[in-house]
Amino acid sequence: MYSLNILGFYCFTCILTLKDDIIVNKNNIKFFGGDNMSNVYDLAHRLARAIKDSDEYKNYFDKKKILDSDKKNKQMVEDFKKKALTIQMDKMAGKDVKEELEKLNNLEQVLMLNPTISEFLQAELRFSQMVQDITKIIGEAIDLEKDQ
Repeated sequence: MYSLNILGFYCFTCILTLKDDIIVNKNNIKFFGGDNMSNVYDLAHRLARAIKDSDEYKNYFDKKKILDSDKKNKQMVEDFKKKALTIQMDKMAGKDVKEELEKLNNLEQVLMLNPTISEFLQAELRFSQMVQDITKIIGEAIDLEKDQ
C-alpha cells in the first residue's frame, strides 16, 4: 500500500551508478579525474542528469502530466496526500491515529481503483524509492555520524 504503511510516504530506493567516474563505499569516496571541488559539483550535475534520464523519472513525469490533466483526479490525490501528512504529523506528536489511518487506508483502496491515480502513485513511489536509495548511498559513503 502507498499511504502511511511506509510512514514517510515520499520514500526513495533504487541504485544509480555513474560509470567509472566515482567509486563509493562505506569508508570513502574516490573521484577520478581530479580531487578539486568543481569535480564534486560536476559529478552532482551528472547525477542530476542521470536521474532525469532514468526510467523512474520519465515514467513519474509522464504519469504526473496525465494526472494533472484531470482536475478531479489531481484534487483527489492532493486531498489524499494532505490527509496522509496530517496523520503523519499527528502520529509524530504522539496522538492516537489508528482510526484515521484506517480511514486513510480505505480511501487509498478506493483511489487505487482509478487507473490514472493508481499508475501515478505507483510511478511516484518507484521514483521516490530511487531518490531515497541514492540519498542513503551518499549518506553512508560520507558517514556524517562517524566520530572523527
